[in-house]
Amino acid sequence: MNTAGINPKLISLLTGIPLDEVRQPVTVEALPGKWAAYASEAHKRIVYLVPGHTETVTCRICHRPAQYDIGMVLVSRRYSVRVKKTRSDLILKDSFQCMGYFRCRYCNGADSWEFPDSFYTRLIHEMLAVRSGRGRPSWVSITTADLFDGYMYSFATDAEEHFFGLMASQGETAYLWNRLGNLYFKSRRADLAMAALEKSLSLDANLMESDFTLGMILIQSGAEEAGARYLRQALAKAARYERLNANDLRDLLAHALIELARVHVKSGKAIAMLPSPEEWAEARNSTTDAGGDSDSHWVVAISGRSDDPTTFYPLAEKYLSPAQLRSLSNPSRQKKQHKRR
Repeated sequence: MNTAGINPKLISLLTGIPLDEVRQPVTVEALPGKWAAYASEAHKRIVYLVPGHTETVTCRICHRPAQYDIGMVLVSRRYSVRVKKTRSDLILKDSFQCMGYFRCRYCNGADSWEFPDSFYTRLIHEMLAVRSGRGRPSWVSITTADLFDGYMYSFATDAEEHFFGLMASQGETAYLWNRLGNLYFKSRRADLAMAALEKSLSLDANLMESDFTLGMILIQSGAEEAGARYLRQALAKAARYERLNANDLRDLLAHALIELARVHVKSGKAIAMLPSPEEWAEARNSTTDAGGDSDSHWVVAISGRSDDPTTFYPLAEKYLSPAQLRSLSNPSRQKKQHKRR
């Protein structure tokens, strides 16, 4: 039984079970969907967007200390300058952000944390090292993070509660579940991210950003065939997607194609790189004119570079609609990456 910290409200929203009937303690097994439990088991194999960092902190609810992965610590440039001048840890109290998602392992609370004085001393030293530009990996970044609506938060659990508030006032939209899933993934909780992203697709099957993130996480965790299927679905749904501007959408598709090309080659071409006619039909895009024709008529020459997404732009543009192509600020002028049979 995996008792990793999970908000009971999340289980209630995902399953429809009244909050007071959610079984305690909340476990990963309570998360609905196909991939949450798998992601929890594959946690150590997943490459997260931000590094982990373990600290001993005390829950102010039950007053019990424990070690937690608090993720990368962010400090605004304004505070970092003041610290450099004064070297006072008092300036930093309540003035930093922890990117990791963690809850008390004893009471499951997440409202208030007490950090030891030694943490602030190490944080100051690390900040000064980062500002000096020594170029080594660090668990501290001189920046800030906010949500899509500008909400600033101290802990990922604060941001989670903000999303729950938005869902209560605006309704449980697929877009909010997608953004919550992105938050969980950035907070180093792929298990929670999977549950939220699957929920978003259950509300709107055309939300291809959720397909993209699910696919990337699955491929990183070793489920390459399943991940590639999600990425191919993202390609097939792109022409009707309106939540990203054309340039950002093309960039997302290029990154999907990089992963698909890598998996395609690694599997000895056993895992398809491009959507099949059946996958086009599943995405309800089988008759779209997203750049022309079904992928079954294409022979792809994989010439893009995995370290340069722009080399995949010509192929990515094949999945954009004519309107999306017209709105590109810098349409590709490279030669076509495929030819007719």
